[in-house]
Amino acid sequence: MTEKDNLNMKAAVAALRRYGKLKEEAARIGTALAATLLSRRTVCGKPGCGCRTDPAQRHGPYWQLTWKEKGKTVTRRVPAEAVCVIREWIANSRRLRRVLAGMESAARQAAALRPKDTATSEGLEPRRN
Repeated sequence: MTEKDNLNMKAAVAALRRYGKLKEEAARIGTALAATLLSRRTVCGKPGCGCRTDPAQRHGPYWQLTWKEKGKTVTRRVPAEAVCVIREWIANSRRLRRVLAGMESAARQAAALRPKDTATSEGLEPRRN
């Protein structure tokens, strides 16, 4: 093996170790929800209600959750007492996307650098399910 192959193998092994650490981090992330949480204030249909003329008197806030499903936007109301938990789930989703992007980057780096015999010689053969 040449010196360049040796350096590439070390870099590939380092990238695969980084991948493994990111995989463990992904496993620790709790419930993830890819959605948007909105607070809405609405105008009612009552003729004498002040909500029509004064934005400060609008009704609400009412919490809504939106996401895409089969290319369509889905919207659901959320009880106010669930807002904190849903915010945490949305933050988990963002964190999970960042971790997955890091895993993909590490895998690409390892694939680009790794000599053909690295996976088996280092015991890093991908697991087959």
